[in-house]
Amino acid sequence: MLIKSDLEQLQMLSLKSTLITSQSLTALASKKTPNLRALDVSRNELDVAAIEALRGLGAGLMIIIMNGCNLRGDSLNALKDISFPQLQGLSLDYNQFTESDILAFLSNIELKNMPILRIISLKGIPLSIEIYNEVQKVASAKKFVEVRLDEPYHIPQTNAAQI
Repeated sequence: MLIKSDLEQLQMLSLKSTLITSQSLTALASKKTPNLRALDVSRNELDVAAIEALRGLGAGLMIIIMNGCNLRGDSLNALKDISFPQLQGLSLDYNQFTESDILAFLSNIELKNMPILRIISLKGIPLSIEIYNEVQKVASAKKFVEVRLDEPYHIPQTNAAQI
């Protein structure tokens, strides 16, 4: 069992595949964790309420990993508005985002909320070549060092005579 002084010293927390809920994250956020720098909640079923719970942990977080959490576009919309002044890396691989979700998130992310964010990982999300190129342009304009994406998919051209 963690006691108060343990939580205050906690720097990295992995809750991967633990069935953590939004309520549990909210409870964690209400505790004093001033030294928490890295949080991994991958492979849990999370929602917008879980993203909102991160608001209480945001001040010192440098890395957030939320891979395979079945997150959707509304989660990205909530995430972009939370202040993470120390956040450098954000991994959101293998979630349920659409192309338009990703483009809107990157286009609308407020750099004042995440001023030193440099690496965003969005692997496992199929992107067309057009959206892939647009995402790269937006990332470059926002001065991200790296946006990690899978290679875009190609839709083969078909000839009407072939059909």
